[in-house]
Amino acid sequence: MFLKKITAFIIITGILISGSSNAQQAERYRYLGTNKVGEPILLDTQEIEGTEFKLITHHANKIFKMTFYAVCGDSRLTMTNMETYSESGQLLGQDETPEEITFKSQSASGMGMTYVCRKIGARGW
Repeated sequence: MFLKKITAFIIITGILISGSSNAQQAERYRYLGTNKVGEPILLDTQEIEGTEFKLITHHANKIFKMTFYAVCGDSRLTMTNMETYSESGQLLGQDETPEEITFKSQSASGMGMTYVCRKIGARGW
């Protein structure tokens, strides 16, 4: 059942990306856990720029793409953008109000930060 949810979610998020094959999508998204309703939260590994990264999840027939900016040296994390899409990929809304997030290593945003900080070779990660 869980594998079906992840597979369905990857297919849905594939609507947002044009021209990618399923194998490329499987490598593109890294599973980080689930949201409050049990839907997968994925790190989009191809949209990492420096310490900016995007997490994608699905809830109530909507897809949410959240952009985070990490300051690895200070363990500070800020959500800088949240986009809401319909299941067909149409942008429904966007909130660009920055919000500092408490770093928790076991949360999806914390695991995303750990991934990008290690990727860039930040000291202490």
